[in-house]
This record gives sequence, structure tokens and C-alpha cells, in this order.
Amino acid sequence: MAHLLICDGEPPLGLDLPQGVETWSHTEFAATVRGPGLRRHLFRHASVTLVLPHLGLRPRPLLVMGVLRLLARGEVTLVDTSLARLRIGPWQLIRQMTRAVGEALRLPGLLEGVRDELAELSQRAQQRGAVALHPGAPCLYLKTDLWFSTQVGGSVTHMAGVINNLAVTTGTPPLVLSTAGNPILDTAIAVRTILPPPVFWDFREIPALLFSRSASDEAKAALGGRRPSFIYQRYSLNNYAGARLALALEVPLVTEYNGSEVWISRNWGTPVARPALSERVEQLNLDAADLIVVVSEVLRQELLERGVPAERILVNPNGVDAEAFHPAIDATALRRELGLEGMTVIGFIGTFGPWHGTEELVEAFARLLESRPEYRESVRLLLVGQGVRHAATLEKTERLGVSQNCVFTGQVPQQDAPRYLACCEMLVAPHVPNPDGTPFFGSPTKLFEYMAMGRPIVASALGQIGEVLDHGRSAWLVEPGEPGRLAEGLSVVLQQPDLGRHLGASARQEVLERHTWRHHTQRIVSSLERLCP
Repeated sequence: MAHLLICDGEPPLGLDLPQGVETWSHTEFAATVRGPGLRRHLFRHASVTLVLPHLGLRPRPLLVMGVLRLLARGEVTLVDTSLARLRIGPWQLIRQMTRAVGEALRLPGLLEGVRDELAELSQRAQQRGAVALHPGAPCLYLKTDLWFSTQVGGSVTHMAGVINNLAVTTGTPPLVLSTAGNPILDTAIAVRTILPPPVFWDFREIPALLFSRSASDEAKAALGGRRPSFIYQRYSLNNYAGARLALALEVPLVTEYNGSEVWISRNWGTPVARPALSERVEQLNLDAADLIVVVSEVLRQELLERGVPAERILVNPNGVDAEAFHPAIDATALRRELGLEGMTVIGFIGTFGPWHGTEELVEAFARLLESRPEYRESVRLLLVGQGVRHAATLEKTERLGVSQNCVFTGQVPQQDAPRYLACCEMLVAPHVPNPDGTPFFGSPTKLFEYMAMGRPIVASALGQIGEVLDHGRSAWLVEPGEPGRLAEGLSVVLQQPDLGRHLGASARQEVLERHTWRHHTQRIVSSLERLCP
């Protein structure tokens, strides 16, 4: 009987594990809990260990504890990265249940208090005029999402890209408060960790609302009576800490808006529990902002329709660190390790989100091999990353008979991403349209990383992807969501190496001229100086 370890990435150093351990990611655990396969796992494991970033900060703890007990015949343990432990037995379940009942009784009053505060802050935001920057003072960067263990992906890249360059563009290192560290952040920039209180975690989205108050209070304390030059917050679901603090201190607020979290939850996740309340929080973040930074024209149009003045919106596509991602990276050893020596490699990197089109990519690859059987011996598809569609993508390679030609790496450290891209002769961005027919509003960071690598790109002509890339000059664009068209695009670039070299060189040049994180951050600071002189 196997022991079960539930952990994202490597387990914490010093964690003693028994022999014969089966490992699940948190995504796999969640899929098992929600899916029909839970029954066949009941009492199947000798013990279960769940690794968390922080004890006490896990959504739906009562449900999680109960499910973990059903998976194991023996000991169930929660452990965090500092090796603090909590053993889950009957008495722990009873204590958590009692706590949840008490919090349920307090919840109506808490929500009423939040609604009252939102009403007051919204009124102040709508009445507030322009406020001036504070020259010479550091800016304050707030990251308040509750993704404590996220160490890879576009959000990590964007955070590091902006923070690393704010010191240069403003002349002063920023003060950074974040719920998690960042592996590619400049080590000279200090990050102060802020965490939500360990209460109401059995109630969806309530911890984020409470965190709005505690995070703004912690930020105010960290400032020690000083005013920052401005506040920059990456908007996250149900959090209004930046707006609350900016209104209290009378300083400019920059809101990074990557799309409606209410829409994202409804279409790509679990719909929010209290949509009217979440929409009020979202609107407050927009009303209080002196500058709203969006990554695409589609998001700008959305904000205009919501009544945001055009002069307060900056369309600012994502960027890349062109010194970390460059064509001269030597990936010889990694290609050997992955079994890719002598192969032509088509690559994808990402978090396997529903919008990434990884299943369409696998189908296109299967069609390519079917049309050109000789490629079975010489071409490989490298898929780097982990996420909600990873299992379905892997299953599709097996169903279509191309699993032997595909290499799945799983999640890799963010700082290693350039080496994996350097293993590839071609890079693919097969994004698919939104499920409800609305325009694609993203600005994929992988797009700019691909461009910086100087490799030929085959990509969906979708939203900003089709605006940044020029078909036949900097990439080969195909109709989105059409595996047949994608297969044709892959074939064209494989068969015309001179075309591929031209596409890669042109893409790299365009990144250097317009799309580094330095360009991105300078556009933010320049816009803010214009609005808040």
C-alpha cells in the first residue's frame, strides 16, 4: 500500500518520507476530489502528507481535511515549507467543524461591514480629483493574490519584469509587499511578505475580502509614516487594498487590470460565490485608479464601455527580459538529457490553461506526422509546464498515437525556461478563442519570450498575438482553434528553413526595439507623470 504525497514541485528540504511514495500535484488532488474517480481512491493509501505554503491558509480546510482522511488508512499530516506540522484526526476535524459553524454565524455581519466600506470608498474615489506624485519617494508595489505557491507562469514573469525595472525608470528601488516570493526578481530588491489572517477559509473568497483591510494596514505600517510616490497593485479577485490605501494616503494609484476576475472565474474556473459583491470590488479598483494598465486593446474597449475615461487607460503589452531570453543559449546538455539529440524540436511552454490550446496543438502535431510519416523519426513535440489541461493533453497524445513523439517535462523552474526554449527549432502559441465568443483579451508573455529567442514562431492569429506578430515577417500565423490550419503552418516552417531563420531574426529585432520590460515599465511611469504631475 503506497504512501501519498500531495505537493507542487519538490518537497521541502528535511521532510522525511517513507519508501514507496506516490506523488500528486495540488491540481491532480483537486481534480480527484471534484471528479468521479474519488471512490476508487478511498482508504487506498497507507498515509497522506499534504504540503502547503502556509498552515492555516488553505481554501476549504474542513472539506480538504475530510477528503484526506478518506484517502488514508493511517496518518494524515499537513506540513508547510518551514516543516510545521498538523496531524488530522477526529478531534482536529471536530475543532475545524466547530470553528466553521462559529464563522458562519459571524459571516452576515462581516459582509455587511464590507459592503458599507465599499460604498464609502467608492464615493470617495468618484469625488477625488487628480493627486500629485511624490518625487524622490519610492513607489509601493502590492501583490495580493492568494496564489502562495505560484512560482512559474506569466504572472511571475510580469511581476519580476515590472519590479526589476521600476528602480531604473523611477530612480528609486520600490517597496514591495507580496504574498509570495519571486524566483526571477532582482535579489537586490527586498520583498516583504504579507499574508491574510487565518480565518474564514472555509468560506469561498472571504479571506481575500478580509485581506484588503489587513494588507493595506500592513503596507501603511511598512511605510512608517512616509508617502510613496505612487501605489501599483496587480488587481486580484475581491481585493481592494491598493484603493483603500491610496485614498487614505492621497497618493496616485496604478491598477494593473488583466481582465475581469468575475468573467475569468465564470468561464475558466469556478463562478464567484457573490458576483454582485465581487463586481463592486472590481469597480472600486477601476474608480480609484489614476492610471489603469491593460495589456490589450480588447481590455481597453471593455473599460471604455464601463465608463472609464480614455486618458486613464494605458494599453501596454507584456514584455521580456531580452538578456535572459536570447538565441545564443547553449542547450546541448539539456537536449541530451531530454532525449532530443539529433531531433527537430517543436516547443510549447505554459501553464496548460484552457486558453492555451495544447490539445489542439497535439491534434495538429498528429496530423503533421500523418501527412509526413518520415517526421516520426526526426521530429519531436516538447511540452513544458503543468496545469489544468495537462492530463487531458497527455491523454490526447496517447489516444492519437503520438505519445512516443512527445516529451512532457512537467513544471520547470521559471529561471530555467530559456534553456528549455533553446532546445527548440520552432516555438508554438496555439491559443484558442474564448468559450463564450468574446474577444481574446490576453497578452501572452510566452509570445515575447519566443520572439526574444530568435526562433521561428507559429501562432494563432488571435487578439493581440495577431497584432504584435506580422504574418510572413515575424511569425507564421494560422486560424485559431483549427488543428488542420496549425498543422499546415508547422509543415510550412519545417520545410522552409530559410523562412524560419528570417521569421526568428525579425521577431528578435522587434522585441529589442519595442517589447522589453524596460520599455513596458517606462510607458507606465511616463503615463503617470503626464496624469499626476
